[in-house]
Amino acid sequence: MTARMTVYIPIYKVRADYIVKQGRTWSAFEHMVLWKLAQERATSLELAELSGVPLRLVVECLIELIGVGWVDIHTSSGRVAFEATAGGKKAAALKKLPEDTRNLRRRDTLCMERITMSFFQPEDLTLIHKDKLPENAFVLRPRVFKLTMSPTGSVDRLYMKEDETFEEWVDHRITAQRLFASVQISGDQVEGLPQYASPEFRQTIVDAATVAPDAGDDIAAEEVTGRAETQLETEDGYSYAEVTADDLVVGGPAHLSELKRVLSDAKSFVMIHTCFVGTEAVRRLMPDLEAAAKRKVRVDLLWGQRNEELNEEALKDFREAKAMFDKLSPHTKSYLRFAETETGSHAKIVLADSGPHGSYEAYVGSCNWLSSLYRSVEVSIRLREPHVVATLASALAFLRIPSSGKWTKDVYRLAELRNQCRRIDARSDGPHRVAVLRDHEHLAAVREARDSANSSIVAVCDLLGPAGETSVFVPMRATDRNQVAVTLIHNKLAKSVSPEERERTAAALSEVGIKLFAVDQVHGKFVTWDDDTLLITSFNWLATTSNPWKPRGAEIGVIVKGPGLVGHLKNKFSEMAGIDRDILDCQA
Repeated sequence: MTARMTVYIPIYKVRADYIVKQGRTWSAFEHMVLWKLAQERATSLELAELSGVPLRLVVECLIELIGVGWVDIHTSSGRVAFEATAGGKKAAALKKLPEDTRNLRRRDTLCMERITMSFFQPEDLTLIHKDKLPENAFVLRPRVFKLTMSPTGSVDRLYMKEDETFEEWVDHRITAQRLFASVQISGDQVEGLPQYASPEFRQTIVDAATVAPDAGDDIAAEEVTGRAETQLETEDGYSYAEVTADDLVVGGPAHLSELKRVLSDAKSFVMIHTCFVGTEAVRRLMPDLEAAAKRKVRVDLLWGQRNEELNEEALKDFREAKAMFDKLSPHTKSYLRFAETETGSHAKIVLADSGPHGSYEAYVGSCNWLSSLYRSVEVSIRLREPHVVATLASALAFLRIPSSGKWTKDVYRLAELRNQCRRIDARSDGPHRVAVLRDHEHLAAVREARDSANSSIVAVCDLLGPAGETSVFVPMRATDRNQVAVTLIHNKLAKSVSPEERERTAAALSEVGIKLFAVDQVHGKFVTWDDDTLLITSFNWLATTSNPWKPRGAEIGVIVKGPGLVGHLKNKFSEMAGIDRDILDCQA
């Protein structure tokens, strides 16, 4: 190929949130030099000869140590020597030199090409929207359909100052997927890419253009968005697991009993995230919370509600509940910690080492653990697969990381829990596949149910609101109504929905074969399709849509694919809700 041609490369535009460590981190060599100077004076040349390190590096090291006041200069008889100060001697005796660092959260926008997964700064590419591609444009077929933030390719593109180092990702998501980067190819030369583009990526483009036909690839352009829009690909992927009927917790009393067991069996920690906090629930749980603290179990109580959004009665109830924790003894409060600030999340999660032999376990679902009266029909799921627990710990840590300043102790504990869980080998097989869903991934799950269900779809939540039209009603109307039966269940109506509007909605849905039922006391939130997929969550399917202004993790759920569980969930739910099982089988 010698003629000059324009090629369009599929691109994901990505928003990345990450943590950097800002400040001075001391090396082992610097510690060694300081330790030597704490024993006796030495010249820079003596230090270089002793360590076998070039003199220039020794001088740079001494300059840094002098700058923080750990080393002094002494001159006598024309000899310049160095010696540790009193503060330097104390620092040298430590296992690790004190660091003057802080963690900062940053946000950046990157572009990931979907051929070899290289990352670029957006301003370094010529980006074109799919709708503005020229006729017969030559488009390379995407090979990547899921965002992966690789440490080698993406970290180098992030903005960091000289005294900053990358620590970890806290969030990354696709913000645009209909973009293409325009490059020109002439022979083996690729123009339009920055200098840091890898030779491998450049060669891949040349090879693809060389063997491809001259005509534009309209199918490739459509494929860019086709798969991403119809498949549920969660951020952290699926893990193999074994989930049993006992792991399905249904009903208020069952949730209260399970929480008490967790607090009683936990070996070292319990973390509870609830959206709301209420006096009656806290008063009921306080003996169990204090008993856990007395056993030196660290209990972190995290909450999501934004107090400025509460009415006076709810705000008063929250303050009274918080006052109960403020009155505890200093010793008890050192183990039983009530978070000072909210997360803004609606998620309901429990993490603890209360499983068999102190193993980790997690609960995800609908129960507001610190405000529930434990009378409603709640639905949660227990999970013991370490990599799923790690994902949930990471999600909670992200919610607790401040926009600036130091991390709180609970963030460090969640980060350590995540690391410990990820060090455990993941299962290579199992009867079920489990994944954690966050925010907009719930809507993708609804679309997957629409596209993959063969016989039935059931969606349950406590509220029916206007957002249900776009979240559920529109996708469900698109199901194959000759093959798939759809049943929707709710409890209450949102304030903006009148009983008359509810009846009109039910009638309109009935015309297309979708049944809408109202069931008292339901607070559980789940979706099932066919007999092998269930999704349990905090997300109100019929009243909520993904809100980009809320924090990442505002809604958290778990999807499980595999045999046996859907029937058990329907049995437990129908019994607790007092409804005919035929309703859940879409036969009523």
